[in-house]
Amino acid sequence: MNRLPAWEQYLRERHGLEFALADSREYLRNTGRWPWPPRTADEYRLAAFITVLVRTFGNVSDPAKRRLAGSIRSALEKDSGLGPLALEMKATGLAMRSGFDVTFHDLENGGGFDLLAQKGSSQIEIECKHISADIGRQIHRRKVYELGDRLQGFLSNLLDKFDGGMLVRINIPGRLTGNPQQQSAIVRNVMSAAGGQPVSDDTCEAQIERFSLENSPFSGVSGHLSTLEDVQNFTARRFNLDNAHILTHWRPGKAAVVVHIASATPDSVIDRLFKHMIDDTKHQLSGTRPGCLCVHLADLSPEQLRDLARAEKLGEVTGIRRAISALLNRRSHLHTVALLTDGDVNFYQTRIGSKRVTEVVETGPSYVFYNPDHPSANDPALKHLFGGNS
Repeated sequence: MNRLPAWEQYLRERHGLEFALADSREYLRNTGRWPWPPRTADEYRLAAFITVLVRTFGNVSDPAKRRLAGSIRSALEKDSGLGPLALEMKATGLAMRSGFDVTFHDLENGGGFDLLAQKGSSQIEIECKHISADIGRQIHRRKVYELGDRLQGFLSNLLDKFDGGMLVRINIPGRLTGNPQQQSAIVRNVMSAAGGQPVSDDTCEAQIERFSLENSPFSGVSGHLSTLEDVQNFTARRFNLDNAHILTHWRPGKAAVVVHIASATPDSVIDRLFKHMIDDTKHQLSGTRPGCLCVHLADLSPEQLRDLARAEKLGEVTGIRRAISALLNRRSHLHTVALLTDGDVNFYQTRIGSKRVTEVVETGPSYVFYNPDHPSANDPALKHLFGGNS
């Protein structure tokens, strides 16, 4: 099946490590060596992940080795991919760079919290949580693109039958699912609406608006080849649409179709995030030592994480702050909650003697919340575990 261009962008966002591994293996087959310095940010993250993974494998017991190997195989078979395991390795690296010795508690014991970090007399249990950007959302991007696959043939044919732009607004009452019956009914309603008959039934509402291609990335002016980013910026600006929920098809200078899917039911992102965190800190952490919940929020950029911190400094109480404050009140043994994202990977050329050396560095923010009422609240080692000062 010919897939939508947005599929690759989505999959690379969700599975950058897996793509980097496939690209690196292809490079190895062609050149006889692994790519170094890395060619992309994801290849650097893959190298960092493998470095900690190999060191971990060499320093755990035989039962833990078997569990780790099983975790890798399982990750490659699941939609979540390597992200959760990579977060555990990342947390390990961060703790070690802060001077902590790390024990892989979950691997060694077959359950419980992920890591035990120790520095002198300071100890902290670390539980890692890799959370999808779709948590609590009525419409998941993957389901949008699955619907796009079903619509693709019809929309491609539609482009031959009219000139100009067509915005298709689809509003569903609840969740967009992968149920074939729901998706087929939506397709039928879109076809009816495109034929001039707005539809409103139990499956969805579908209606059409026309727009001009002038001053749009679909205009084909001067042979300009638009990118997916150009299209997303245009639709956000012109129609105030959520880019995660759009599908686009166009023929430059002739016709364009923009499909937007929305839900009448509000998202519950913060509520679902809080439920995940409250459950994990209850069932995974022992409660006998200070605990740390290390959370990676997929699709959250470093700049967006910085924006959250800036809002706090300006006195705005964000949904994240409310959820984590409630969590710290409910879980008295929880010392730290650290929010992490993928950082920015930068490449630097330096000269050592007569040699030119490429240095690769990933830097990014961590947004760290501390429990001021915890007995170890003022432990300096624990307060600098992830470099946070919130």
